[in-house]
Amino acid sequence: MSSDKAAIRTTVLSTILGIIAIALLLGLALLARSRPWKSKNSAEPEGPESTVEVYDVEANKVEDDRKWQEDRVKAIAFEKLAQELAKINQQRIHHLRYPPAVA
Repeated sequence: MSSDKAAIRTTVLSTILGIIAIALLLGLALLARSRPWKSKNSAEPEGPESTVEVYDVEANKVEDDRKWQEDRVKAIAFEKLAQELAKINQQRIHHLRYPPAVA
């Protein structure tokens, strides 16, 4: 009786962890998708008075690209984690359905 409760508890816990991992993955994917690459051929004013503004714009582009790359790396890591959790969940469910034979 207690092994049935433990099996149910394990299944519920692994399902909840899988749902959380998938939700995190989707959130990061949406965040990474909302930051498209910036165009490098943007119209910028020229002249000595706009030099500081151009440097600020370029610094912002570099910062945005760096953040986008970091978010993309996190999204890939979470995707791999979600795949591993799904694999573990499948193994647990299989083990619960077909317990190993006692020799």
